[in-house]
Amino acid sequence: NQMKIAQVLAVDAWGGVDAGSLERGIGGREGSLIRLAREWARMGHEVTCFVPTKKPQRVYEDGGLRESGGWYPDGYYEFVPFAIAKTMFATFPYDACVAWECPGVFADERILEINPVRLVEMQCAHMSLAEIDATAEFATGVVGLSQWHVDFLAHQGIEGPFHVLPNGVDLKHYPYRERKGLPHKPKFFYSSSPDRGLWHLLRLWPLIREQWPEAELKIAYGLKKWLSHQIWSHQRQGQMAVEIYQLVSQDGVEDMGQLSHAALAKLQCSSNLMAYPCDTIAPTETGCITVIEAMAASCPVVTTNCDCLEEEFGTAAGI
Repeated sequence: NQMKIAQVLAVDAWGGVDAGSLERGIGGREGSLIRLAREWARMGHEVTCFVPTKKPQRVYEDGGLRESGGWYPDGYYEFVPFAIAKTMFATFPYDACVAWECPGVFADERILEINPVRLVEMQCAHMSLAEIDATAEFATGVVGLSQWHVDFLAHQGIEGPFHVLPNGVDLKHYPYRERKGLPHKPKFFYSSSPDRGLWHLLRLWPLIREQWPEAELKIAYGLKKWLSHQIWSHQRQGQMAVEIYQLVSQDGVEDMGQLSHAALAKLQCSSNLMAYPCDTIAPTETGCITVIEAMAASCPVVTTNCDCLEEEFGTAAGI
């Protein structure tokens, strides 16, 4: 049966969310919302995404892009401004509503009355006290990325019921190829938030180059933007940013900037080692799409037992 599904994302740090975001490069939270919307539309459902955007946009199951408006029997997903989310929830019933880390959007008696399924989708590991209270009062369930993730959420006092739904990748970007050991010229990639392990990797880089003088490290995350936000911080991220700014100029290191999902997959497939000395400031690795992408690219992973990493990938990665 065709369903009406609503997703809502209050903020994003990647310049807006729309049908072209995957081609421009975007974060894991935003990318997951778009991919879910697309797959539901392919199943014939009507999906409305209330997101940071200036111009409404609708994409039909056949891939055709048209302005929002009108009704068609086939599945579609659309992007509309976040500002109208609460009004729409209180006016039109949806079969399912998914709030991406913003349970307060359900705070209205009319919304609770006409929308029976109200899920809070979590990508991060932490909630504010206000969000914890809103989840308990307004949500019918909480979705996490791993068992470690939902256990951590429960430890904070968040009430379930909990559901585990890992993030995933589009395998068409990752053609299978057999690995036959480390080539003469090791090619590393790093595509996670810089404060999770890049600092350590850059400090280790001289030792790695001693072992493999021709080794390359390509960084794909939008490093310059991250540095501009963090370099004046009085907390630990500020120290990391200053040292990363200095260390990224080492021989063999290249900042690739913010890549599209397709370009990132190509980089990962052309690499032969993901070195991820993960050491988060606070628990943030709740599912680690970066390691999932590396394994889809048949790229060996060396990482730590930080957060969910050992529990999720201990049988397939070097811990």
